Amino acid sequence: MKTGAKICVALIVVFLLVALCFPLIAPQFLSSGTTQGVVTPAVQDAPYYLGVYEGKLASFETGKAVPLEIYDIPLKFFSEYDQELLQKGIPAEDKDALSVLVENYTS
Repeated sequence: MKTGAKICVALIVVFLLVALCFPLIAPQFLSSGTTQGVVTPAVQDAPYYLGVYEGKLASFETGKAVPLEIYDIPLKFFSEYDQELLQKGIPAEDKDALSVLVENYTS
């Protein structure tokens, strides 16, 4: 077999391995632990929400990628149920409701 053909076969094998393994490893690379840019139906109707930014609790104004505030509380410290809620975003009708959510999750 010629060198060019060997390289071509090797590249095809590597490509196929990556294509087969990507679904297994993709969630680690695609999920940064953030709700940034994620708009669930409940959140899109609310002006504010509590969510996750770079793996930490954060408050957001709906439609904005940058959080209003990031809290030094990693997502892993919350129960699995709360982690799921925060990753989807917990809507708040106004800043007062957002403050109540923050108080509940930080105390």
